[in-house]
Amino acid sequence: MVTLRSFMENVFLPFVKSHKRANTHKGYAEIWRVHLKILCGDSVLRHVRTCDVQRWLDTVAASARTKDGVVITKTSLQRVKSFLSGSFAYAISQGFMDGVNRAESAHIPAGLRDSKETVAYSLEEIVKIILALPEPHSTMVAVAGFTGARRGEIRGLEWPGLPRRCNLRFALHL
Repeated sequence: MVTLRSFMENVFLPFVKSHKRANTHKGYAEIWRVHLKILCGDSVLRHVRTCDVQRWLDTVAASARTKDGVVITKTSLQRVKSFLSGSFAYAISQGFMDGVNRAESAHIPAGLRDSKETVAYSLEEIVKIILALPEPHSTMVAVAGFTGARRGEIRGLEWPGLPRRCNLRFALHL
């Protein structure tokens, strides 16, 4: 009998690594490691039922915290459910299990906080900020404002000539 742990670590995550973007694999591997591995890893894949998935989502919703100790958002839990749904869909397509996707009928528990609404600067505001800043900070704002890069992506950029601490401090204030 194939356990969920064996399937995830030996089949699904390697498939994602070789067929999806690196960022997708990183996110999926983190969801597995942080939220689900201990919770459901020993479950036999073929015996997983929708009520099991619902129990896992309820447990993650009740216990998962951010790095700052805050309860995770609906959006974060939706990512966990999507990960499970994708993994079960792949398991069905590869003959590891039959029937319907066990995650599809599970729901996100009520009472979770919504994600904060993100705010984007207008083109005019970006230009004003760029013109007000000295180099290399004006270039950093231009990259952030015109590329559509996320905070984490901007944090990962290398800025030759500047200490890494300076770059990270700048990126954290975006």
